[in-house]
Amino acid sequence: MTETDCTSNDCPANRLPDTSRCLEHATEEEFTLFVESLHPGKVLVFQRTNIHANRLNVILETLRSESGEIHIGRAFFEHSTLHGIIKFKGVTFQGIANFRECVFTQPAHFESCTFKGNAQFSGVQFQRFTRITNNRFNKDLTFRNATCGEGVGFTGSELCGRADFSDAEILRIGKFSQIVWHSSVNFSRAKLVDCSFNSSIFAGGLTARDAEVSGKFQMQGVEVKDVINFEGSSFSDLTFMGPLAVAGTLKINDCNWTGRGRISVSAHRFDMSRTQFEDPIEIRVRNSITRAEGVRFGKPSLLTGEADIFHFATSEGARGNLSEDGLHPKKIRSHPMLVSLRSSDVTNLTIAHFDLSTCSFAETNNLDLLRLSGNPIFSQTPKRLRFRRGRRPSVWWSSRQVIDEERQWRSAQGWAGWSGADARSPSAETVSQLYRALRSSHEAAGDGPGAADFYYGEMEMRRHSRGTPRAERAVIFLYWMLSGYGLRAGRASIGFITTLLSLSLISLLFGFHGISPSYVEVTVYWASCMLSLRGGDADLTDHLTIAGETVRISLRLLGPFFIGLALLAVRNRVKR
Repeated sequence: MTETDCTSNDCPANRLPDTSRCLEHATEEEFTLFVESLHPGKVLVFQRTNIHANRLNVILETLRSESGEIHIGRAFFEHSTLHGIIKFKGVTFQGIANFRECVFTQPAHFESCTFKGNAQFSGVQFQRFTRITNNRFNKDLTFRNATCGEGVGFTGSELCGRADFSDAEILRIGKFSQIVWHSSVNFSRAKLVDCSFNSSIFAGGLTARDAEVSGKFQMQGVEVKDVINFEGSSFSDLTFMGPLAVAGTLKINDCNWTGRGRISVSAHRFDMSRTQFEDPIEIRVRNSITRAEGVRFGKPSLLTGEADIFHFATSEGARGNLSEDGLHPKKIRSHPMLVSLRSSDVTNLTIAHFDLSTCSFAETNNLDLLRLSGNPIFSQTPKRLRFRRGRRPSVWWSSRQVIDEERQWRSAQGWAGWSGADARSPSAETVSQLYRALRSSHEAAGDGPGAADFYYGEMEMRRHSRGTPRAERAVIFLYWMLSGYGLRAGRASIGFITTLLSLSLISLLFGFHGISPSYVEVTVYWASCMLSLRGGDADLTDHLTIAGETVRISLRLLGPFFIGLALLAVRNRVKR
């Protein structure tokens, strides 16, 4: 016992001024003398004290000024237990407000209060539902290790300093709505049950690393001027994250999600790498650069881009538009970008309305089961001839979709017009396997034309792969040159015309004896041989030399061959 402790039954509480007893044990006369000594702005020291609501109410009324406001200088309530319904309504704490390790046994109300100094609620225990509404915190708020057994309604407030809710436990209902957080907010390692963060503004970002979120979690109509970080957190039951507007990055990487969920976000960047989604998840992204490396989708899930601004239901039930003021000032993307699916399991994933031009598919598991819809955007081949010193000149490229891995490979090989090589540039064989998986994905969905470009890319990489036998590479080269792997009708047509004209010229010189037909007559004759079952003009046929007969047999074979390649290319482009 110290000189300031109560003398009643070894009570550890602070004694009242000019008495030997604490607030709980003071006689009525001692309590009256204490109250009479009070004035607005007085410092209150009730440490390790059992405080009952009836005496606290009398003290607060005594501190009310002529303007009707209650003013407390500094308040020290740490390690105290407050009994009864506690109401701090319209109170101005002019200095520090210290409620560390306090226990509130009945409902507590902090309404329309102003905290001009730091507000300390570390380790506090609210055993019943607590209302902290319409308050203003001018400096830091600390709720570290606090426990709200029956929930908390933290709404309509403004916080100018940092807010620390790390390791807090909201065990039933947590309403954090219509709040303006001017500085950083920390919910790391917090346990949140049935919590909602609606219609709020986080000017300094939100961190909730390794948090445990369960029950129904809502976070809609929220604007974040910095970063949201849920790294390493777990979500269970039902989760509705969004719509959110995030100027920085939304991080939900290394998380574990069980139960259905929906995420709607407009952010500069969105990272969900190494997260496990055990149940169906619907992720709607607007205007973001998205990364999804090492993600597992355990049940059918959707990752889709959104072109329109998100809407949400306000607290009044009206339809609100998510504000994106100040976000993405330079460019609004028609399709959000997905930059990586590396090492993810996409067995149950559908991707729609995304820009996949820079997406890395390397090491993606079950890529052939990925479903793509909504006209995803891929990179395109270079549009024109390019020459650059020290690099291979680019050729004339037929227009087709290409994946980022081919772009990296060609850049690493020195092809002009291709950019993107890095230290992890894949081999041609690896790129071929990725194209094969994406082709299978489109074919399984009945999208033959969509699979055509991926088939072309697969054959291109097989043609360049050192793992392909030389004989097979030679056959693939001819297939590419004559018909673009059965996908370029123009090449087959050019082959048909070139063969006809060149052999017509040769036969004009060596193919006939006894007559001298014109080049046009010879060309028409050979064309009829190629296209007709009759074999062409009988007069010219009777004057064929051995060389001419050889040309006739060759053209009778090559004509249907080139026509077949052209028809095959047309069919591959239009079939469903």
